[in-house]
Amino acid sequence: MAEGASERRATWIELLFDLVFVVIVAELASLLRHRLDGEQLATFAFLFLPAWWSWIGTTFYANRFDRDDLAGRLFVLLEMLAAAALAVSVPDALGATSRAFALAYVAARAILIALYLIAAVRVPGSGALARRYAIGFAIAAGLWLASVWVAPPARFALWGAGMLIDLVTPLTARRIQATLPLDTAHLPERFGLFTLIVMGESVVGAVQGVAGQSWDLPAALAGMLGMVLVFTLWWCYFENLVGTAIRRTLLAGQIWVYGHLPLVMSLAALGAGLERAVAADPAAPLPPADRWLVTGALASALASMAIIDLATRGEAKAIPSERRALVRLAGAAAAGLIGLLGASLPPPALMGCLTAVSAALVAADLLFRRRTL
Repeated sequence: MAEGASERRATWIELLFDLVFVVIVAELASLLRHRLDGEQLATFAFLFLPAWWSWIGTTFYANRFDRDDLAGRLFVLLEMLAAAALAVSVPDALGATSRAFALAYVAARAILIALYLIAAVRVPGSGALARRYAIGFAIAAGLWLASVWVAPPARFALWGAGMLIDLVTPLTARRIQATLPLDTAHLPERFGLFTLIVMGESVVGAVQGVAGQSWDLPAALAGMLGMVLVFTLWWCYFENLVGTAIRRTLLAGQIWVYGHLPLVMSLAALGAGLERAVAADPAAPLPPADRWLVTGALASALASMAIIDLATRGEAKAIPSERRALVRLAGAAAAGLIGLLGASLPPPALMGCLTAVSAALVAADLLFRRRTL
């Protein structure tokens, strides 16, 4: 992604690790498929954050200290087991399995902390950064561990405090990160793979919505429009992933990384919304909660892409990032407007409007790209 960066590619063990997160994302999306209200949306967002951060932690460690040897692979196995435990406890993570969810997250962080402590000893010049991460993550993990002995809602307050420390820790190490820079050519591929995993949930949602219905034309049409919508979102994100670089400005890297959180969260919610919309009565207006889930998730995803775009700069012949961001924001506004004015629209019509918005973004990309050639 940056000039002079290495050509390192994702390893097979990294791809295997990602497969566990396919399950976690599916479990998180299922929360919205089975019940949809404000409380459930808040639960979905609250649980998505530690799951995403678990993936982030392992990904960034591997980016700096990749060890594809026996010890490294065994540590990945331990991380996969912790992630699997996290997935198993998601369905009732704020209820009966909340202790199990907390312990699974603690286990994932403890493995990462151990890896950083090992790196501080084994890798020359890494001590300051590795110790800073290990200390910050250990404090956060301690709060999660303490929550096991505290009753809700105080338990969840400790989770929130721990997550805040986890998220802030890398920001406190910005000055020493330069001593051990990231492989910036590798990060877009890893983030792209995770984004693709989450987009897969939208594909599953569109297909399962049709599978649960009789094969009549309106249901099939809504499902096809859902697939086209996912395709256009894929285009908007991945067409501009190559040929751009993170800006060398204050906090641009952090904005690029953290901007992916609302993006993948929105895409997972969109998958649940597509399934509910496609499975709804095709002749009746879509229920308000379902309508706002689909339109709001699309608007949030496009706005997140705009934020990511603003943290990047295009190379020669690339579409200017500011122009891409402006187009994405216009699409987000249009999706929100459809949610506001589309109360009378049945699912196929609503899906057609949203797909037309995302298709217009692809057309704009093609037009801008043609003008730069």
